Amino acid sequence: MTRSRLFPQISASASTSRSNSNTLDGNDASESYGYGLSGQQLIWDGLRTLFDWEQSDYKTQSAFADYQLAENDARSTAR
Repeated sequence: MTRSRLFPQISASASTSRSNSNTLDGNDASESYGYGLSGQQLIWDGLRTLFDWEQSDYKTQSAFADYQLAENDARSTAR
């Protein structure tokens, strides 16, 4: 679980196109451009994000404690 849900989510897009056509009057060329920008911000999710974040922090602490325990066991076995 990352903290990214707590921050604004922004996305952008851009496009361009060009077309040429031959007509009886000569060449006809056109160009078009498009762009977009959107954003989202989490306002309230019933504390789900906060609880998920805390749970992942506890899992990280638990994994680190397991690592330290395994490391200590390996050291005591090696002696």
